Amino acid sequence: MLVIGNRFQGKEALALYQMRRGIELLLFVHLKRKGFDLEATHMTDGAKLEKLFGIVAIAFLVSFAWGCHLRATGQKPSASAKRKSLFRLGLKDVLRLLGKDDNKPRLLNEQRDFLRWLESTKFDSIFFV
Repeated sequence: MLVIGNRFQGKEALALYQMRRGIELLLFVHLKRKGFDLEATHMTDGAKLEKLFGIVAIAFLVSFAWGCHLRATGQKPSASAKRKSLFRLGLKDVLRLLGKDDNKPRLLNEQRDFLRWLESTKFDSIFFV
């Protein structure tokens, strides 16, 4: 593989490229097939598509980061939660927090925890794949 760059050379450039490629693959697979199904959109207006991609990229980041947080803090210890991807784990929980639940007091506390996490300046539980 040939990796060309103007700021980094050799093994450092290759390591950075491999990290970036892993992030791109993770993002694109969830944008296309495993979450947002962007290939099904019939939009053709470039400006609208740009906004849609921006919103979906932010939604992916929040879902993935929340999934990292849940896994790192052990808040979702079930066996099925351990098998889910970090993105899927986070997305499912964010959708649950934004939806309706019969147990209002518990949901309100969890929503407050999510908002506190979202407002924090540092996401320690995010890691790169």
